[in-house]
Amino acid sequence: MVPGTLSRWLSLAVLLLLIPGARASLPEAETVVETRFAGTLGGRWRITRSHAELVAPNLHDWLPAQTATGSRSALLGDRLMLKVRPGSPYPDAAVARAGARADRQVAPGLWILQSNDPWAAIHAATLLAREPDVQTAVPVMRRPLALHRSFAPRPGDPYFTNQWHLENRSPDGQRLGPDTNPREAWSITRGEGVTLGIGDDGFEVLH
Repeated sequence: MVPGTLSRWLSLAVLLLLIPGARASLPEAETVVETRFAGTLGGRWRITRSHAELVAPNLHDWLPAQTATGSRSALLGDRLMLKVRPGSPYPDAAVARAGARADRQVAPGLWILQSNDPWAAIHAATLLAREPDVQTAVPVMRRPLALHRSFAPRPGDPYFTNQWHLENRSPDGQRLGPDTNPREAWSITRGEGVTLGIGDDGFEVLH
């Protein structure tokens, strides 16, 4: 931008701020959008939309959102899940009107749809939720990892920390990779009354 153009833009900005009522016509920094999805993760959700996202809807790959009650939060992506009532066909016309397209079918009556950006997925899910044959229409969500059950105390086995297939964590508790997570199961049961049978037809001499 040349210096003269920059000067004119700054003068215009100052003038708008000085004119009574002009400040009220300027776009707000952000607005809260409330919408309703269909399905078990449906209900009313609130998403904060910045003025920059009005100009560039694909500014972010994931949008933070929370339910209207504030009891649940998630990140919404640019895909959505669509499930129709048993026996209902794929709603081609409704999906096209919503501006989405089928990505893949994952089960009978269940599809993953693709949108251009997270805001387009929110808009498509809102429209499809109103269709009479639609059971679920909700953007694909990322939700924070939460422990739903208590952990059993770490056993007294001195070699337990070396058995990564049982608990693959660093000394400070950070997850390092996959494991069977038995301590969560041990808080419910230790396997009393369960009989195991092992059939082994050989052994590896070099193991």
